Amino acid sequence: MADPLSLGGGATRGFFKEVGLLVLLRQSPFMPFAVSNYYIGAATQLRPGAVALGTLLGCLPTNVLYTFIGASSKALLLSDQFDLSFGSFKDLVPKRAQNAAIAVGFVATVALGFLIMQTMKQAQGDA
Repeated sequence: MADPLSLGGGATRGFFKEVGLLVLLRQSPFMPFAVSNYYIGAATQLRPGAVALGTLLGCLPTNVLYTFIGASSKALLLSDQFDLSFGSFKDLVPKRAQNAAIAVGFVATVALGFLIMQTMKQAQGDA
C-alpha cells in the first residue's frame, strides 16, 4: 500500500514538502491532535525532523493568539475596569486577528483536504 502522504514517492519527497504538509495539518482546526499524531506515526514515513519542525511552525500562530488572549485577560482582571458583566473574551482579541485566524484555519483545511484527495487517488492508481 502506498504511503498516503507520500506526495509522489518516498525517496523523492522533499523535506520541506513534508514540513509544509505538517504545517497545514497543524493549522486545521478540524483535525484533532490525537488522530493526526497516530496517523503520522503509524501510517506515514515522514522524517522525525520534518514532523518536529512542521509541528513547531504549525502550532506557533495559535499559541501566539492564545498567549495574547491570556495576557490580555490577566491585564483586564488586574485593572480597575474589570466588570463581571464583561460578557465574552472574544472582545479582547481584535476583529482582524479573529478573521485572520479563521481564514488561516479555513485555507489550511481546504488545502489539506485537497492534498489528501490527491494522494488517495494516487494510492488507488498504484493498487
